[in-house]
Amino acid sequence: MHTLSGGKRIFRRFKDALSSDSEQLERYYQFVEEQNRKRVSDWFESIEVKLILE
Repeated sequence: MHTLSGGKRIFRRFKDALSSDSEQLERYYQFVEEQNRKRVSDWFESIEVKLILE
């Protein structure tokens, strides 16, 4: 698949490929947000900071 052939702007091309399917694009953004939350949470844990989420 050309979209994922690597190189510069790979994620831009990936999102462009998904743009024709709004449901899949939304799933992608939800996945990215979930992963970012996990990375931040893991980082806080690594520096022994406890998060209080309300």
